[in-house]
Amino acid sequence: MTRNLFAKMSLLYLFLTIVRSAPLNPPVQVQPKYQVASEKFHQEPNLEYTFEQEFTNGEKFAEDGKLKTVNGMNVIVTKGSYTINNPDGTETIVNYTADEEGFHPEIITPTSG
Repeated sequence: MTRNLFAKMSLLYLFLTIVRSAPLNPPVQVQPKYQVASEKFHQEPNLEYTFEQEFTNGEKFAEDGKLKTVNGMNVIVTKGSYTINNPDGTETIVNYTADEEGFHPEIITPTSG
């Protein structure tokens, strides 16, 4: 019985040693298709902020945040929008607000003429 257990433990040790010594694949370097073309950020002492980004592919992101007190707790309420370039050349716009009630998007999809 002891001999059988020793053989099993030896095989397990050998297996784990082989698995551990196997080379790992190097991390994949993903290059973004576009870069940030411009960026603006401004924050007030009361934590209100404005943030804007525009990318080299023309997509945009903008957000404003304000501090609000709800039931004695501070909550940051945000309002913003971003654009997405679609493969067919049209643009989708997402306007949103986020507050103590959750995330509220409004998606404006392109219409085909």
